[in-house]
Amino acid sequence: MLVEHSIHHFRATCVGCGADAEFCPRRSMHIDDRFRAVAAFRRAGWECEMPYDHRLRQRDYEAALARGDGDWKCPECVRLADPTRASKRPPR
Repeated sequence: MLVEHSIHHFRATCVGCGADAEFCPRRSMHIDDRFRAVAAFRRAGWECEMPYDHRLRQRDYEAALARGDGDWKCPECVRLADPTRASKRPPR
């Protein structure tokens, strides 16, 4: 889940292994910070998964994913869950 850790700091915690990552935007435009945090986590290889609820409209479901609602998985857990997918980052 993506939570606002402190003022303008966001933290994602992996549901698989408990690893966490933090994002701190340099600019202080509060409206935009959450979407920039979601984009930064996705660029780093994190994935947000949210079970589809048939009672939600597709537009609301996509908006929830864009906000980072749902369960986050770290790059390692994403790779372990589906080994056929290539990792975005080379191994260290």
